[in-house]
Amino acid sequence: YAINDQGGGTNLLYSIDPNSLAVNLIGSTGQTGEFGAIAYDTANNTMYFVPGRLNDNLYTLNLATGAATLVGSYGVGQDMNALTYDPNTNQLFAFSYLSVSNGTQLYTLNQNTGAATDIGQLNLPESDGLAYNTSANQLVVIQADSSFYSVNETTAATSLLGNYFTYINNAGIAYDPSRNEYWVASILSELNQYSASYLLTTSTP
Repeated sequence: YAINDQGGGTNLLYSIDPNSLAVNLIGSTGQTGEFGAIAYDTANNTMYFVPGRLNDNLYTLNLATGAATLVGSYGVGQDMNALTYDPNTNQLFAFSYLSVSNGTQLYTLNQNTGAATDIGQLNLPESDGLAYNTSANQLVVIQADSSFYSVNETTAATSLLGNYFTYINNAGIAYDPSRNEYWVASILSELNQYSASYLLTTSTP
């Protein structure tokens, strides 16, 4: 699944076939925002949605229609730009990208209220997306230069996994356990695949 924010307009939910790469419109979320993200809670079979800029709320999404239902406000005055779910802890993780100079703040989000709890700052220059690698049990963040880092869920400390040295602008990321790969969708409407096994064995191409 993917979200298209239409440059600040109403966000649309799409499905993407991982085999044919066919893209199908499901419907409008009914919410506006920019540079948001989605994450699927496998324990509760629920898709969560953060619309991003100028919409500081957590929503659930109807996967048949795309319609969003409000869960609640983050309560921290920050836009969330990335979202993922850790099935081991039954926890949603999100971050707010502030700027290259001010960094990225990592949070957990309460699935029942939307309330954010501050974990710490990622010591990284330009964070784009979050994913949870269920094979390696790692919280992973991708940077604009296609470098991948593991993230400590308690301290927000990061460790380099690997770097593909290609520029990815404003990207969403999802881990595919059947392929052991990351799917990365960029603002340029590009869909890319990155090998997780490659990242876990080397830090240079």
